[in-house]
Amino acid sequence: MNAPLNRRGACPTLRAPMQTGDGLLARLYPVDGGLTPAQLIGLAKAAARHGNGLLEITQRGSLQVRGLTEATTVLFAAEVDGLGIRVRDGVPVETGPLAGLDPEEIADPRPLAEAIRGGIAKAGLAGRLGPKVAVVVDGGGSSRLEGLKADVRVEAWRDDGGVRWCVEVPSAERVVQSEPLDQPLALTTALAVLGTIAELGNQARATDLTLAGTASILATPRPAIQQPPPSFPSRREIGQSSCDRRSLGYVSSTADLTPRGELPISPLEGEMAGRTEGGAGVKELSDGRFAAFCALPFGSVEADTLAVYVEAAAKAGATELRLAPNRTLIAFCPSRESATKATDVAGATGFIVDPADPRSRIVACSGSPACASGHIPARALAASIAAQMLADGAFELHISGCAKRCAAPSHRGLTLLGSGDGVSLIFDGGGTPDASPLAHVAKERVEAAFGRVAGLVSAERRQGETGIDTLRRIGQQRLSAAFAEGT
Repeated sequence: MNAPLNRRGACPTLRAPMQTGDGLLARLYPVDGGLTPAQLIGLAKAAARHGNGLLEITQRGSLQVRGLTEATTVLFAAEVDGLGIRVRDGVPVETGPLAGLDPEEIADPRPLAEAIRGGIAKAGLAGRLGPKVAVVVDGGGSSRLEGLKADVRVEAWRDDGGVRWCVEVPSAERVVQSEPLDQPLALTTALAVLGTIAELGNQARATDLTLAGTASILATPRPAIQQPPPSFPSRREIGQSSCDRRSLGYVSSTADLTPRGELPISPLEGEMAGRTEGGAGVKELSDGRFAAFCALPFGSVEADTLAVYVEAAAKAGATELRLAPNRTLIAFCPSRESATKATDVAGATGFIVDPADPRSRIVACSGSPACASGHIPARALAASIAAQMLADGAFELHISGCAKRCAAPSHRGLTLLGSGDGVSLIFDGGGTPDASPLAHVAKERVEAAFGRVAGLVSAERRQGETGIDTLRRIGQQRLSAAFAEGT
């Protein structure tokens, strides 16, 4: 029996993978959040048996298994079922990896998220919404999901000692934000937005909505649901709510549609691969356990390496592991001592445990030889030049094995782009995927060429200046000359 295939641009799933340059790619997200060490080890071994042994944690915290075939996809899915791992399907309604466990949360977002899932099912929206429509319910705290793209974002907000919720929607022109709402009204408002998106067809996204129409939905009082979600426990106040973003150019009602300057730009890193963004360290949880964070270099790991880490983390005391947004892996441990040991194990395995690690500022696709479309070994190159990244995080780098730029199609900054006869340097200060190459060098000269560019940026960087501003001030001509020097 052949596995159904997802077209490129749709979201791959466990049983409907997507064709990529290195075979079929399946994506899964455990319904229950955490996995036991035995489950994750079993999953890694199954990926090695049925795929090419390369696994990735995506920006959204899903697990990708690469190199499957139509025949092995079926076998892999059967092994996942046999491990007792239930995977999510339907419209993703996402909460943070520490939801309900973070002492710094404003509110536990899980009951509201579950109510939204129930509302989607009751209204029959799952089959009418597009495959990429997503909802985020963010309770605040240290595991916020601010960088995660969503068609509907519901964020906890402290209001006069209580908890209220803001609903945000990225319409065609601007992000539209509701006023702080009580729980039932936030639920019905979020469902109303999803219903409006569904009316536009199963390929529509929130960005297809008009600004005025979206603001009208968010400003219209709606009757409370008959069975509102239970009340949320209050958490420690964490300062000004992230919900109040009008000073950043957001609008919150039909009477406030005047642009207020450029919106903050969130990177549009693809789910297909490659950035290391996760936090690191040890955090005490509200249930008495401790969370040990690590991140995968460039979001990728060999199945055997992952199994070695999990086995060692379990010996250190880890009883549960969770995939987390920003390509992070979290080990849950019974004590600070065991969590510290798990962190040490992660560092010894080659995972990132220091937020200042220069690998955390490089986005890289799988490249060659893993991907048939790749002209350069993007991740191997990323590892070899990571030390040249500036210690102060002056800029981020995107390395793409081919012109498709799967890992970061809208990266702002410097890109090294592989081709059949070498590597090109691209600078894009605005996130436009068709920015023209500045200079080109042979593949064997790219490390030295990038080192000259990094040195130029280091010499020119001014205190308080952003990396993008430094690159813009240096200018394309000088960046090109540094990269191509001696060619």
